Amino acid sequence: MLSKFPLKIDKLSQVVNLNNNQVITDLTSPKTIEELFNIIEDAIKRNADEMQISYDPTLGYPTRVAIDYEKILVDEEITYTVTNLSKLD
Repeated sequence: MLSKFPLKIDKLSQVVNLNNNQVITDLTSPKTIEELFNIIEDAIKRNADEMQISYDPTLGYPTRVAIDYEKILVDEEITYTVTNLSKLD
């Protein structure tokens, strides 16, 4: 089981597609930290072909999640990057 901690997002200023630097206005696709942990757990259970996960060294949340479920398929890879996150008191 991956560790989780409570998180509250007071303000989400901008979501950017890092492939083309376009701002995403449909904010149904951004994930919470808990959802990112669930995505990681699911990839482990599904035996994803490749996973590259980086974690914040202080707070332990995933800062980058890159998963390729099947190397032979095109365009089913996912990557999430978390930046400018701060711990609430």
